[in-house]
Amino acid sequence: MSDVHINPEEAILIHQHLNSKFSIGSHFETFQLADDKFDQSRTELDTARAKFNISLNEFITPNIGGVYRF
Repeated sequence: MSDVHINPEEAILIHQHLNSKFSIGSHFETFQLADDKFDQSRTELDTARAKFNISLNEFITPNIGGVYRF
């Protein structure tokens, strides 16, 4: 799916490159579209977040149906 999507580590690198103060991981865990495991993107984003020392408050992965106030 790399022609139309970025992977979790690329998302973290883009977040850093843009000097973003806050990012939201989205468009995952809604439909099984590829051959990855259903929760693989969230797990890989957690790994990339730890690798690049990005806090959970700086780059969130909302739960489906969750409510967030900004």
